[in-house]
Amino acid sequence: MTAPIPSGEYLTTKEATIALGISRATLYRRKNEGFFQRGIHFVTTGPSATSNFLWNIPEVRKVQGSWSAPESNQ
Repeated sequence: MTAPIPSGEYLTTKEATIALGISRATLYRRKNEGFFQRGIHFVTTGPSATSNFLWNIPEVRKVQGSWSAPESNQ
């Protein structure tokens, strides 16, 4: 039995990058770093590695709000 998908506005990756004001590379880098969880922050449209992602914008924004600026090396 699978958990229910959280409600919210789901957008494609292209639409999400515009709505969130970040690049595709940043969105996927943050996903790979573990900031986003499948079923909460995103879902896929199928089981394969090439399936499209749909991003839960309200949930991603919650995580985005906790990001801090990189430390300066000066």
